[in-house]
Formats: sequence, C-alpha cells, structure tokens
Amino acid sequence: MNILETWLILLMYKPQLEISLRHLRYLSVINRRKTLSAAATDLGVTQPALSLAVKEIEQQLGTKLFEKRGREKLLTAAGILAVQFADRTLHEAKELVESLRDENQLVRGTLSVGMIDAASLYLLPAAISAFRKVAPEVEIQIVVADSDTLTEQLKDFQLDVAFVVSPPDGIDDSEDFAATVVMEEALLLCTPDIDAGSEPSEWALYPSGSRTRALIDRGLQSVGIRPYTTVESANPQILRQMVSLGLATSVLPESVANSGKSIIVTKEIARREIICIRRANSPSNPKVSALVELGLTVGREYAAD
Repeated sequence: MNILETWLILLMYKPQLEISLRHLRYLSVINRRKTLSAAATDLGVTQPALSLAVKEIEQQLGTKLFEKRGREKLLTAAGILAVQFADRTLHEAKELVESLRDENQLVRGTLSVGMIDAASLYLLPAAISAFRKVAPEVEIQIVVADSDTLTEQLKDFQLDVAFVVSPPDGIDDSEDFAATVVMEEALLLCTPDIDAGSEPSEWALYPSGSRTRALIDRGLQSVGIRPYTTVESANPQILRQMVSLGLATSVLPESVANSGKSIIVTKEIARREIICIRRANSPSNPKVSALVELGLTVGREYAAD
C-alpha cells in the first residue's frame, strides 16, 4: 500500500471531513516556505488566519501535521502523507481545469481567419472542412485580403490567425509574430491557348507592391521579360479568366493555373511560400492550433499530389 492509498483510507474513516482545495494549498505552501509568515504572504492571507486554518485541519484529521522547530514548521509523519496527497490533488485539479478550459475553447466561440487569394480558394476550404468535424459549433469568420493588410489586421487583434505569402526575402519571424510554412507552390507563366504568334502583348498581374508581385517581377527579370501591365488584380481567378479569353498573359499560382483548360503553362517563373502567422505573445488558442495543424496536413497533401 502506497502513501496516497494510506491517506485515502484515513479520509474514508473521517466522513465528516470538510477539507477543501484551499486547505490543501495551505498545507502545500507551508511545507514549501517552511514558516507561517512566508506562507501567509504567498497565499495572501494573514498569519493568524493561516494558523487557525492549520489547527482546523489538524482537528478534523485528529493528528498533528506540523511540528515547530524554531521559526520553521516541519512535517510530521502524518504531515508528509497529507502534503503528498495535497500536492497530487492540486496538480490533478489544475490539469482538470486546464483540460476543460481548452476543450471549451476548442468547441465553442469564434475564430477569425485571414487568407490570401489561392489559400482562400484551395488550401483553407479543405482545412476548414476538417476543422468543422472537430469543432462544429465554432463560428468561423473569413477575411480575404493581401498579405500586408492581413498582417496589420492580425497585429491589431482583428484576426486570430492569417495565411499569407512569405516576404520575398524570407519569413519575418519577429517578436510580434510566430510563422509556420504551410505550403510552397510555383508561380507559372501562362499564355492563352491560341495560335502561335498571336499572343497578346498585354499582361494581367498581381497588384504592384504585393508580395506575390515582387516575386513575379524578380522572376520575370531573371529571364529577361519586362511585362507591359494593363490589368492588375489580387484575385487570381480574374487573372486566369483574362488569359483564357485571350486578352492577356499572366503569372499564376500553380493551384490556379492547373484548375482548368484553355490556357498554356510555359514555365516556372518563381516560387512562393504560404505561411501561417500568429501573434507570438498571445495566450495559447486551441482553435488556432487545431486549424494550423489541419492547414499543415492539407499543405503536405498538396505537395504530395
């Protein structure tokens, strides 16, 4: 029989006991701090009140838990059993509270998600569909915008999490954000499916100043192409439609370029990373963690196809 079982038997023979978690915490802190004055300070109670509480516990148990040696309070044999039981019970109570809190946060409430173009079309729907099976009662609010706008909204607490394009010079894993690479995809040069020699001279591209456009411009420059842009849009489906109608040449994410026929993919111009960013110093949010994990799963499946 271990010491906890012994203590439980003692409690069974004292059915009138009225010992609360507060009393158990008193015992634990007194044992750790060794003196009533130090323990009382940690607990935020007066020393006389703490001394009275210890006497009440000892009276209920019918045994001494502490013996005085100078200013220190040392455990008796019964006190050792009591404190070990107290520490174990307090730890399990804390785990229970945290578990219930996390469970409640996961299955209820609101989750605000920001996402860029292709993520809103292909990556996130699959992740959100899987998330719905885990937490069907969570209300999901989706905001579609460019990466810089989403980053600012996340910083201003308008979003819980955002899926954006990694900056051209790499992930900015600053003190404000924690970043995780979710997927990587090619940016492909696309032309209309029309007779050779009649390709349009106009270009339809992502807006100037956007992260994806910066990657495209750098890639086109590396192969000696200087596009004449007549249409700009952050919506890749609009850009693809311009190509399919024979009105323009474009550079599209692989997921968009290969989503149908009527265009010709000629070469890879650049690659972009889709990253998930969260506020680095915010308390852990189970809903965010679950969605990020599902996003990573979808990203791995996309890469494997």
